[in-house]
Amino acid sequence: MSAVSLRARAMWIGVVGLLGAWPAAAQVVNPTTAVFTASSDHAMVVNGVAVVESYQLDLVTTAAGGALTLTVSLGKPVPSPTNEITVDISPSVAKLATGAYVATVVAVGPGGAGRSAPSDPFFRLGTPAPPGRPSLKSP
Repeated sequence: MSAVSLRARAMWIGVVGLLGAWPAAAQVVNPTTAVFTASSDHAMVVNGVAVVESYQLDLVTTAAGGALTLTVSLGKPVPSPTNEITVDISPSVAKLATGAYVATVVAVGPGGAGRSAPSDPFFRLGTPAPPGRPSLKSP
């Protein structure tokens, strides 16, 4: 077995191990949308100034140290009638390396920023390593 296929097999064994350790509800792989409840200050304006100017999505690795990996500006989407905001995050998730992550949403305004609790863990699976170079033989 080539070193590449051994490395790919080890990666998949690790992925299966990680996913098996999470509760069933948390086993999201390569998410495409984020849904969150708008800040209770979403529509509030004080002296002509919006309390919430925008939202951002922070994607944080679950590896030791939990480093911020990617911040995505979401603008200020209009909430649904149930006060939920849904955004397409597939282009941002595609930028992440294979690994486990959590997300938080931040409401940003002139008075500071309010951060949500972290999401359940999700997993980003990248493109698998290519197989070894084939050798062709004749009879």
